[in-house]
Amino acid sequence: MSSQLEAQDVKIAQIKEKIEERQGKVEPKMGELEGRLRDLQLNRPAASTNAPKVKTPSFDGTMPFQVFKLQFEKTATANHWNMEDKSAALFVALKGPAAEILQTIPNCERKRYGALNAVERRYGSEHRKQIYQMELENRCQKPNETLQEFVSEIEKLAHSAIGVASGEHLERVKIQKFINGMRGVYTKRETYANPKPTFAETVSYAQTRETAALLNRSAYKAHRVEVETPDETNEILKKIIQLLGRKSMALANVLNVESQATSPAIAAEVPVGSTIQQNANAGLKETNPTPVSH
Repeated sequence: MSSQLEAQDVKIAQIKEKIEERQGKVEPKMGELEGRLRDLQLNRPAASTNAPKVKTPSFDGTMPFQVFKLQFEKTATANHWNMEDKSAALFVALKGPAAEILQTIPNCERKRYGALNAVERRYGSEHRKQIYQMELENRCQKPNETLQEFVSEIEKLAHSAIGVASGEHLERVKIQKFINGMRGVYTKRETYANPKPTFAETVSYAQTRETAALLNRSAYKAHRVEVETPDETNEILKKIIQLLGRKSMALANVLNVESQATSPAIAAEVPVGSTIQQNANAGLKETNPTPVSH
């Protein structure tokens, strides 16, 4: 009986050895299969049939690089791209002058998404922050620029100039530059006198004040002013000169007639034998000498 039990124990031990041996051979293969399955799950495109593929944005160097980078990263996430897919899509997305930078990228970096760093070094805004800060400091609303257009420019310059600053600091800077750069005196004064906690509320209040100012201005009627053309002005001046010339000639004739009419009367009033009369007669003799008879 004991011999039979020992024989069974030997067989069980042999079976265990065979199982362990086979298990040792199977486990590496299972680990390899699990690794392949994991790679396929990470690298394969999305299997959703409802959501179509997002189109890759293009970049030619004219638009802000930070905007393109944000769009490109969102597209890569939606399309479930891996690093190699993102690198290939970036090569296709670069257009015009921006595509020339691909010539400077080594082959070893082309599959490691190194093209994005090269494009960012050339077109990124890090080295242009000082320029954006100066533009933001001197930015004022232009004569033909609407308030909404001015708001968009202030926001764009503020984000480019400040970058990764805190939200509260960015809000304060935008509010300050917006109020300082407004063109309308009434809107600027009212907005400054009634501060708001956020930039959006400040812009909304300024637009309300501007609308009120326009409504008040429209209540006054503008008088029509007729402006004469140069030709009409010259004709008017000629007529005025002619009229003045005629009046001057008429006045001179009147004065001449009056002087002639008053001369005999003055002579009659002078007593005969007076010094004035003698001088007058002497003058007449000199001017009208008596002819000598021969």
